[in-house]
Amino acid sequence: MKEAAVTKFLAGYGEAWDAIDVEAIVAHYALPQIMVAGGRTTFIETEDEVRAGVETLCQLYDDKGVSKIELTVESLEPLPDAAARAVARWRFTDEGGAELLNYTVAYTIVEEDDGVLAIVAVDADGQVDAQRAAGWTS
Repeated sequence: MKEAAVTKFLAGYGEAWDAIDVEAIVAHYALPQIMVAGGRTTFIETEDEVRAGVETLCQLYDDKGVSKIELTVESLEPLPDAAARAVARWRFTDEGGAELLNYTVAYTIVEEDDGVLAIVAVDADGQVDAQRAAGWTS
């Protein structure tokens, strides 16, 4: 899998979050997928489950005054079988530009048979820790 393709894919994913475009965000995920967050592993099998999780986060971000969401790829590691592991830094700011959250998330991305890239696993412990530290979740 080419580094440029993964970087472009993740840039589109970050742009979808910044636009709070639920359907575009959901489209970045393959099913089933694995989500590790808060020390728990969850297997997500339906698009409705992905959409519900995305909608919950979008509402939280709106409630907390997030105005801008930025994603930067920090590292990329090729894996066997047309896959890669990427670590992305997420930065959330309010309308005045003050930083609200800053954390990393690791993604496993695969190239499907039709050449489309998709996220199959997410390690979001950094996100959970940052949200707890900021008092956003318990």
